[in-house]
Amino acid sequence: REDLIGKNADIVSQVGEGIREHAPDSVVVMVTNPLDLMTYHMQKITGFPHNRVVGQAGILDSARMTHFISESVGCSNEDVQAMVLGGHGDTMVPLPRYTTVNGIPVTQLLSEAEVASICERTASGGGEIVKLLEKGSAFYAPGSAAAIMAEAILDDRKRVLPCSTYLNGEYGMKDIYIGVPVILGKDGVSALEMASAYSMIANLGVYNEPYFIQRMEDYKGNTLYENFYHGIQRYAPKSIYPLLNMMQGVVDGGTGRVVRRMGFKHPAAGKTGTTNNSKDAWFNGFTKDYSTSVWVGFDNNDPMVYKLGHGLTGGKAAAPIWVFYMQQALQGKNPIKFPIPEGIKFEKVDVQSGTLVDDQSVESMNVALKEEIIISPRAIEPVETLVEQAPADTSETSNLNNVPNP
Repeated sequence: REDLIGKNADIVSQVGEGIREHAPDSVVVMVTNPLDLMTYHMQKITGFPHNRVVGQAGILDSARMTHFISESVGCSNEDVQAMVLGGHGDTMVPLPRYTTVNGIPVTQLLSEAEVASICERTASGGGEIVKLLEKGSAFYAPGSAAAIMAEAILDDRKRVLPCSTYLNGEYGMKDIYIGVPVILGKDGVSALEMASAYSMIANLGVYNEPYFIQRMEDYKGNTLYENFYHGIQRYAPKSIYPLLNMMQGVVDGGTGRVVRRMGFKHPAAGKTGTTNNSKDAWFNGFTKDYSTSVWVGFDNNDPMVYKLGHGLTGGKAAAPIWVFYMQQALQGKNPIKFPIPEGIKFEKVDVQSGTLVDDQSVESMNVALKEEIIISPRAIEPVETLVEQAPADTSETSNLNNVPNP
């Protein structure tokens, strides 16, 4: 594939210039070899954001691995879930430990030699097809894989697929396109991004880059890659905690109170979300150790509206799913309170006015504040007083016209 760099780079340059001029809002799916290099080149030519230029890589390679496994096991392709990462070519990395047949690891169904043979054949699958065709190269499988990607983008399916995408520090690599798992959909935020963002609140300002793969091994068990994450303190704990405290109120008595009504006992915080047209319903919630985001919507992006015109909301649609999931995730675990950082104080304020509680307050609540923040008392309204005046002496005359007062 590398021998095509010169000729294909010229073609990609011409196509990229046309896309930039005539389709400036498009998403580009690359299938041109050498794929990772041509995807990188296309992004440079168009100048598009990196998330709008993606290469079709692992889907094709995973499909080939799926076929080889189904052939060896004697089952349907539909029951095989295969994963291939890395470069699209001889350097790709099939992952047999993450490949299953109806949930059963393929390493339990095939011998080590059979698995190794499948991995090797997967990596050289493109060359095998070229030899069989004698002229040209593969077209059916690449076309099918490209269609899967296009449908995921157009229908905003948010599918987790192995694609050639730009890395900027992820997996220890920067300024490179290579095949990794991505969430493929429209430009909108994904549930993974939501959960990642909210985890920073749970961690009091520490951000941990989300990852799909903890460790990568070859078929012999040798470690090829292992993820080590180091949290980055993006915000001061005392700046984040008031937000966390406010989001606890959402769960305890706000739009997410269904969480408590369904019997969820762990300390938790969260936020509901609903788009105006009811196409999306969200609940993003977290405990001390778990951050989970739930999105509810149709694959075709239709509004979720009842016949009477009422739409589904995050509190009604997404939050109950969050509770069911989190109850299972936390089963047998003790509740853990969110730590209160230094520099935080609590004040009781009037719910209506936002001022300090006084004898005029009807409803109050405790809020967390940075120590340097001062809550003002309720403003004292001036009271008008009437001064009783003595009646005028009728014997006096006007100073202006010397006419007696009536």
